[in-house]
Amino acid sequence: MRVIAGTSIRGDGQFFQLKSYIVHPDYAIRSPFDADIGLVELLQPLTWSDAVQPAPINAFGNELPDDSAVQVVGWGDTVGETMGENYADILQEVTLYTVSNAECKKAYEDEDIVTENMLCAGSRGVGDVDACEGDSGGPMYFRNQNDIDILVGVVSFGPYPCANPLKPGGFTKVSAYTDWILRNAV
Repeated sequence: MRVIAGTSIRGDGQFFQLKSYIVHPDYAIRSPFDADIGLVELLQPLTWSDAVQPAPINAFGNELPDDSAVQVVGWGDTVGETMGENYADILQEVTLYTVSNAECKKAYEDEDIVTENMLCAGSRGVGDVDACEGDSGGPMYFRNQNDIDILVGVVSFGPYPCANPLKPGGFTKVSAYTDWILRNAV
């Protein structure tokens, strides 16, 4: 495995080898996507630049209000029905809106997968944009009142086909794991 940083073009940028990685010990215990978060340690440190910056993470227990605009970024499938055949060559970014945990649980009630450790977000019932296959592990961020982008979520799961107006995407809620992140970050 490797990490690529500092580019919006697939296959370009700074390449870094992993020294180690850890997956949260509670991953997939309560539901298939609960605690869907991990950390990587790079063999060499990142080189900070205008294109490579540290991301502040959401404070433990900090909740976003429902209908908050969030940004999701990735190189995943851009068609949504092709199981990864149309991955983006240029980094994509979409605006989604958070939905309540209760609303998300209702949308996925037949699968019983949503926990309080998750955020859900969609396109306000339009269904034209979403995270998709290949975006998993990517960031969801919220721009706060000081114009600072805060990492609030990690792409985890969603409907198939992607961008279903009746089912929002599921994201690991960073604020549920802030303490674990800080304890395990190098």
